[in-house]
Amino acid sequence: MSTCKIVCFLFAILAGASIAGAQSIHVKPTARPDAVAKNKILITMTVSGQEVTTSAKVETTVKAGPDGTLKYVDEYKEFSIEVGGGAGPEVALSPLEAQVDTAGELKRASGGPEGADPAGLFLMTHFVAPDKDLAPGDSYSLDFRANAAAAIPELKYEGTYIGPDKVDGVDAQKFTLKCTQMKSDGLKTDMTFWVLESGQVLKCSGKFQGFWLPIVSQSADGTVEETVSK
Repeated sequence: MSTCKIVCFLFAILAGASIAGAQSIHVKPTARPDAVAKNKILITMTVSGQEVTTSAKVETTVKAGPDGTLKYVDEYKEFSIEVGGGAGPEVALSPLEAQVDTAGELKRASGGPEGADPAGLFLMTHFVAPDKDLAPGDSYSLDFRANAAAAIPELKYEGTYIGPDKVDGVDAQKFTLKCTQMKSDGLKTDMTFWVLESGQVLKCSGKFQGFWLPIVSQSADGTVEETVSK
């Protein structure tokens, strides 16, 4: 057997062993009533031609709701706005509350910083996974109906499980996830998430378009970074 054939044969064996050894995981968001996730969220966007940056420290709890739903509560502990490099206005804050069903579908969202769309803010900073096992490289899509009464848009998710990774020494599962609001000028996100198998976000990074800001009656494009807060 030629050297080339031997090398190709060995590569084929190694590739087969790698695929066979790939471990499936099942990320399933669960209620964590006694656990508080502490994250820092940095959002940079362009509004009326000016760069606007919001920085927040958020504590999240996830509680069991009726019929197997989950209730997320993001409590804002710190929040600041910069506009064009200088201090921005103070805004009223209330907890961002969201209800998610067993399929991961957002049913309602309210609260958060005054002037921002609560559903859009939740969709940019929380992870949605399918209720099934995934091996590295597996892709999935989810279609969610609109709920006009609760101001929830029709959404399509497209995700890929990249595989196991680490965030500051902590074992994590890495995903790419795109979310599209099904209308021409709706919200679109293109994110990478690092999460625990409970669905808790350890880190996320990405960009968005069409984030609605009712306070100025326009949408904004930008980036979002989320990390664990010390």
